Amino acid sequence: MKTINEIFLEFLKEQKRYLSPRTYKDYENIISLFEEYLDVCAFDDLYEEDQELYKEKQKNEHKEYCQIFDLAYIAPSDIEYFLNDFGGSATFVETSRRFFRKFLPLAYEKDYLDPEHYSELAEVVGNIRKKGKKTASQVQKFGGALCDYVDAHPTEESPEWKEGD
Repeated sequence: MKTINEIFLEFLKEQKRYLSPRTYKDYENIISLFEEYLDVCAFDDLYEEDQELYKEKQKNEHKEYCQIFDLAYIAPSDIEYFLNDFGGSATFVETSRRFFRKFLPLAYEKDYLDPEHYSELAEVVGNIRKKGKKTASQVQKFGGALCDYVDAHPTEESPEWKEGD
């Protein structure tokens, strides 16, 4: 069994020659943030026996979640919550979407994910695109509407405004 960390490192190593330096760095950053997220947050969703294993490995071997568990321990909700917690910008959401869309099929091809788990994760990733585009287009629409409103409702300067300067 390969751990989450080992599989991510393998992916980066294999993809390095195919990716631009910028995309490679973006993927490294996404992986680093996602691993950090899992190391901090995913423990709560473990079954009791897995929590015991985690506590033992962390205490005795100083290992974190991604150094102990394999991809079966990434729940679809982990990806969703990760994007909600870290995914403030449309660029981040789009980069995450591209990463997961490239990573998951390769992990599936290597049998690191079973078919059902792959389908569940791929469905979440498919929704990332919709969410990212919707969020970006909503921001653009709101910005345009705000500018139209300001243009349509000019204000007159008040002498009181100048007194504060």
